[in-house]
This record gives sequence, C-alpha cells and structure tokens, in this order.
Amino acid sequence: MTIITVFTMNTSYWATETIYSPSEKQYEDLYQQYPDTLQCPCTSISNPYGSFVRVTLRQHQICESNFVQPWWYQTLSSAENYNSTLNSSIFISSYFRTISMLCDITKSTLNDAIRQFSSTTFVSSHVRQKQFIVLQTDQLFSVLNSSAITEFDNIISLINGVLHTNQYISGRQTNVLLKKLFFNGSNQARIVPITNSGYDDNGQPCYCAQNPLCNIETHYRDSISW
Repeated sequence: MTIITVFTMNTSYWATETIYSPSEKQYEDLYQQYPDTLQCPCTSISNPYGSFVRVTLRQHQICESNFVQPWWYQTLSSAENYNSTLNSSIFISSYFRTISMLCDITKSTLNDAIRQFSSTTFVSSHVRQKQFIVLQTDQLFSVLNSSAITEFDNIISLINGVLHTNQYISGRQTNVLLKKLFFNGSNQARIVPITNSGYDDNGQPCYCAQNPLCNIETHYRDSISW
C-alpha cells in the first residue's frame, strides 16, 4: 500500500511525500492532518465483505437448548397421555418438534443471507475512512436482514396455506374431531368430522377449518407417567 500526501508549505511551494505500507493508525493520523490532499490507492479495488467483516449467527436460546433435541420430544411422545384430545400433554412433543423445525428453517435462511453478504463485493479505488465502511456495511446488512425476514415469513405463510387449503386432519385431532355415529338403529356407522371452534386474535369466535389463525385453548393434565 502506498500513501501519497500533497500539502502546501507556503503560497508558492508544494511538497509531495510518499509513505509505503503505513499502519492503520498512521493512516488515520495523516487523514486528520490532510483530509483534502491525502491519497491512498488500493492494491485491489474490489474485495468481498467476508474478507474483512465476520458475521456470527446467534439464534434464540430455545434453538440452542435441549428442548429442540430429538431425544427430548421423542421421550415426551412415548409418555403422552391420550385421554383427552385437548389435553396439551398429548401433543406437547409435536410443539417442540415444530419449534425444532422452525429453528432449522431460520438457521438455513440466515446462513444463506450471511453467505450472500460475505460474497458481496465492496468496491473502492482508494482507502476509505472506517466510519464510511461501517455505514456501508450496516446498510447492506440491513437490506439482507430484511430480505431474510421476508423470505422466512413467506415460507411460514406457504406452509400455513398448504395445510389449511388441503384441510389435513391432525393425528391428534386438534383441528377436527372424528365421531363415529350410528344411524336408524342399524349396524351401519359413519365417521363424521366435527370442526373445533376457538377464538381469533380479536377474541371473536372462529372455526379451525375456516380460519387458519383460530386459536383453541388447551388444558394440561399432569398425568404423564415416566
């Protein structure tokens, strides 16, 4: 790296000084003294952000806990109580399994964003001030972060849309109850689905088959035997 400084000694005399391979502190000091005349051409005018910025992914603490490990929710699954459909103990393992899946999707989405950020090229023909680089980096990272959030929201919306449109029946019957009904005293029976009802985010009554955001309150029965 070469620094060329040009400064005025008096009204009629100019002097040029060249400093080879200066340190960062030396460059900062010179910039403070000669902000308008200091020149420092770059050896390489384009560099990927990953060569000078390190991004570390830190997920929510639940995603790094034992609650999303297979041994945990599989153990719960084997000890579930099947006495009541809306007893939360019968599908709590599915909750943790779903959280584990969401953690994996989040990690994959953010890792893609980090790779995209690291491979993006920073272009400059001369050395820039640290504040300028930090500002450019923050702006780029903010854009990629927003894109990652949008992508994750789209994935979740797609999953919800597919599940709701196809009207899948939960194995735990949390969205639809199946009742075996006999007709006219005969031995013929029919399986009739009965949609569970609940309340939406505004507190209004709703049905799970019609509203994917319908919430059903569950209760917990402390009857799991280990």
